[in-house]
Amino acid sequence: MKAFEVTGTIDEQGQLILDRPLTVDTPGPVRIILLLPEPTDEAEDDPDDTPAVEVKASLTRELQQAKAGQTRLISELLERIEAE
Repeated sequence: MKAFEVTGTIDEQGQLILDRPLTVDTPGPVRIILLLPEPTDEAEDDPDDTPAVEVKASLTRELQQAKAGQTRLISELLERIEAE
């Protein structure tokens, strides 16, 4: 199973809308794991304020991919950063 990390929004009808299209080899069924932000007392909507647990999970995935030789070109990473 391959993993992709993407961002999106859940609309009023409960539909998941991705911020950008997925580039996958073969269309088909998927399994979705949602990470929802915890409600806070402050009404601050800062996209750079990623919870520590999300950052840790992402870094763990990336480290496992690097150990498995699944690396990416820096140009791809920069494109991803610019897209966000």
